[in-house]
Amino acid sequence: MHIDWAALSSVFAVSFGVAVGMIVLFAIGVSLLSTSTPGPDGPQPALAATDSTTRTTEARARPDITRRITAWICFLACGLSVAYGLHIIIAK
Repeated sequence: MHIDWAALSSVFAVSFGVAVGMIVLFAIGVSLLSTSTPGPDGPQPALAATDSTTRTTEARARPDITRRITAWICFLACGLSVAYGLHIIIAK
């Protein structure tokens, strides 16, 4: 029995890289949707409690459109990667 170690290591490297990349993309997407636009004190949690001296939670909870679009692009990239992997598995 002969094992092609070079091929095995390249499959491992690509699989590991894609898995880490998908995790990072998904985490970036969740992070972009979970915080509002950074203010002078840094990003505020989307579900932060309000007091009488701050803006309402609803106004701070809405990320601006570029953050939302970027987050959904990250999610789309993850979904397309999964779909491509399924295509490779099912088509052969």
